[in-house]
Amino acid sequence: AGNFIKEREEGSMLRLRLISGSQFRVIAGKFAFYFLVCLIQFLMMIAVGIFVMPLMGLSRLVLGGELAAILLTASCVAMAATGYGLLIAVYFRTAQQALSFGSVSVVILSAIGGVWVRIYVMPEILQNISRFSPMSWGLESFNDLFLREATITSILPNILRLVGFALVTVSASVIIHKTRTVV
Repeated sequence: AGNFIKEREEGSMLRLRLISGSQFRVIAGKFAFYFLVCLIQFLMMIAVGIFVMPLMGLSRLVLGGELAAILLTASCVAMAATGYGLLIAVYFRTAQQALSFGSVSVVILSAIGGVWVRIYVMPEILQNISRFSPMSWGLESFNDLFLREATITSILPNILRLVGFALVTVSASVIIHKTRTVV
C-alpha cells in the first residue's frame, strides 16, 4: 500500500497510466508482483521451519498432507493478502492513513481469525464472527493440511472463500482506482 501511494504521490502512476492506458493492467501488474513476494515469503518461512529450526535444537517442520494442496492454499492466501493490500492502497490518500489502517485492521483480523488465540477458546460471539475472517480461512486450511493431512477437497470451501475475497478486493481496487484517476 505504501509503495502504491508513493508512486501516486510522485507521479509515477500518472506516467504508467499514460503509457498503458488501462487501469486493469496497472493493478494486475502490481498484484502479480506482490503476489510473488507473498509466495517467496511463504517459501522462506517453510525453509526456516525445515532447515533452520533443527539447527536451533527444535523439531523440523513436517509438512504433511499434499504438496499441491499446500501450494494452492499458499497461493490463495497470497491472493487474498495482496488484494487486501491493494484495496487499502487505492482507498487511502496518504501512506500514513494506509499504514495506520492496515496495521490496525491486520491486528484485529488476526485476533478475530484465531492467529493469536485459537477460535475454540474464544467466546461464542467471537467464534461466530471468526467464520467471516480471511485469516481464519487460511489458518484453518494450513492447520488441516499440516496437522490433519487433509486433501484439497476438504479445504476447498476455505480456498473458495479466499479466492472470492481476493476477487472482491481486487475488483473494488480497480473500481476505486479508476474513479479517482483524473487522466
